Amino acid sequence: MIDLNRYGWNDKLNQLKQESTYGTLTHGRVAIVHRTCYEVVAGSGVFRCELTGNMMYGKSDFELPCTGDWVIFQPFDEGMGIIVDMLPRSRTLSRRKNGTVAEKQAIAAHVDKAFIVQSLDDNFNVRRAERFMVQMREENIIPVLVLNKVDLGFDQQKVEEQIRHVTRQIPVFYTSIHESRTIFRLREFIAAGETVVFVGSSGVGKSSLVNALCEKSVLLTSGISQSTGKGRHTSTRREMVLMDGGGVLIDTPGVREFGLAVDDPGTLDEILEITDYAQSCRFKDCEHINEPGCAVLDAVSRGILDRQVYESYLKLRRETWHFSASEHEKRKKEKSFTKLVDEVNRLNPDLIVFTGDMVNSFASEMDPWIETLKKLKAKYGKYATTGNHDYGTYVKWPSKTDQENNLKQFFKNMKRADFTMLNNTNVPLVIAKDTLYLAGVENWGLPPFPCFGKLAQALEGTDGYPVILLSHDPSHWRHEVLNYPVDLMLAGHTHAMQLGITIGSFRWSPAVYVYPEYNGLYTANGQQLYVSRGVGYLGFAGRIGQRPEITLIKLTNNCK
Repeated sequence: MIDLNRYGWNDKLNQLKQESTYGTLTHGRVAIVHRTCYEVVAGSGVFRCELTGNMMYGKSDFELPCTGDWVIFQPFDEGMGIIVDMLPRSRTLSRRKNGTVAEKQAIAAHVDKAFIVQSLDDNFNVRRAERFMVQMREENIIPVLVLNKVDLGFDQQKVEEQIRHVTRQIPVFYTSIHESRTIFRLREFIAAGETVVFVGSSGVGKSSLVNALCEKSVLLTSGISQSTGKGRHTSTRREMVLMDGGGVLIDTPGVREFGLAVDDPGTLDEILEITDYAQSCRFKDCEHINEPGCAVLDAVSRGILDRQVYESYLKLRRETWHFSASEHEKRKKEKSFTKLVDEVNRLNPDLIVFTGDMVNSFASEMDPWIETLKKLKAKYGKYATTGNHDYGTYVKWPSKTDQENNLKQFFKNMKRADFTMLNNTNVPLVIAKDTLYLAGVENWGLPPFPCFGKLAQALEGTDGYPVILLSHDPSHWRHEVLNYPVDLMLAGHTHAMQLGITIGSFRWSPAVYVYPEYNGLYTANGQQLYVSRGVGYLGFAGRIGQRPEITLIKLTNNCK
């Protein structure tokens, strides 16, 4: 007979079983999942079980049993059974499935502690540990950081500096299967009847640790590939084993990607120590990106808050939003953006142009919208140039290389969205028998804005032809463009300060004190400038008297 109390069975679970329609049948705990077959540990032995029809059909993957679940089943034949019910879960470690926005995948259920295993070699990645911590706190699972393979030798001071914000919140163990005292300390941390899950990348030594804790070989193990230096996938399934003396251990396959499935993004603030600073922000709804009076940004600039921790926070927050926002909120925002795209397409434009500031700072801000942007269609293509924000100018990067890589990724994202970037260059557009040139400069700006625009270069080869210029900042027009043969310049940048009034032909905005040409059509010396107030916002999340704008421009040949 098997004592299921050692596997975590308790009075609460027994009460839940009695409330089930199938309370008189056999119960057990899922040890291994083989696709549609489940290995279940019960009091009378181990059974290979399948799901009854009503347990299988019409269910999401998350609703199906996973390793660690307690199930009720009907035994038949020798060692076989049919699962008819699953007891309500608690403390379920889950992740967002690859390639989905909101679909969850259960990894292990009824988990008390989760050991985040990292090896002290090239696999060490504190960012990955943060990601696991956030998900575990969401499910009230106690996270524990296990830094394995201390026998390899490592710079302990450097490691401790990287994990300082982690060690203030969760236990940390340094381990090696070759140093029994380190295994003993970890074993002492697992109480009888507790369920512990091991998570981490391939090759960090999860299975070896489980074997060491059990003091016998219960799981297959493998080393590091000598050719790639990467871990081999030893564990191909989630497997539950019993540790002598108490404790249930669940090993998991190595994960390269762990998508967050978090309902409360506020968990991020606590784990990454943002809360301490956010309380002093000028605005209660501060997003800590570029708002004035942001105490978080101030802490980063003064070196009090680690920049890499801050950047990790921004990345994880964007990810959690896509999961945690209610379906209504998601649909509302996606519907709004899709509506914009549909409105543009209904105009049946020959040409679509975008004059910069697609993102605030990070190229990854585009990720959720690339597929929607791809739906924009125009006969002669989609073209764009850069704005000041696209360069990541307003965050302090760890290095110049990081900022450059962010810009490279931005260009890749624009290409994925089917936009052609006009970075100090031009393209001819042949329409019927007429030819005009579309030119674009990288952001041109007066201090403090970055200036990368090279107008002369952008206009090479356009002599004698009509020219339309894309340049983000309207200030460029008077400072340089009017001295060149540019017929029409298209700009943005000002947002019309997101504030102003329009009464008949009268219009005013405080933007006029900074940008004489802030919104609409302007003419000088037979040349024209059109400034769009755009569709986004900066700082204040709204517009008063300056609504978002999609502009349809019709070109005519006055000579005909």
